[in-house]
Amino acid sequence: MFPCTVTFADPLQNIHSYTTHDYGSGGITGPRGRLFGWPFHGIIAGTIAYPVPWTNLLMSFFWIGLVLLGTGMMFTASVRKYARTYPNEAIFCGLYLLATFSYDYLLWARSNFIRFSIPILPFVFFAVLPLLPKDRRFLWLLCFGGAVLATLSAVGVRNVVGHS
Repeated sequence: MFPCTVTFADPLQNIHSYTTHDYGSGGITGPRGRLFGWPFHGIIAGTIAYPVPWTNLLMSFFWIGLVLLGTGMMFTASVRKYARTYPNEAIFCGLYLLATFSYDYLLWARSNFIRFSIPILPFVFFAVLPLLPKDRRFLWLLCFGGAVLATLSAVGVRNVVGHS
């Protein structure tokens, strides 16, 4: 906080910068948001305010849905037993899930959800373990399909199709 106070005359400059129009926007005009808000507000409002290709939406909402499914499955008996055995991990997971779903910077809430979810993915996969397919062929197909979808989302289908 001291460097922010000396440099910007505001000890909470990092937090206050989320509401300015130049923070991370790259010249994009539109609404911003706050650091944290109501759960899912940033994801929904950001999706409406900043349209993106359907491949990007599909990939982002797949991961949001997977984390939501894992959150719901965390109330099963096996995960509750794990939470009683390791309460520190359970508290971390709960608070981190709340922070991830409550992140309210509209430009990044949905688009970077995957990156923000990395620390809780082991808990999510542990919770959805009974639902995961056991056939390796299906898992390989899922891995290949995810990589193709991520590539199309990053490159842009219109850019590839438009130049053929």
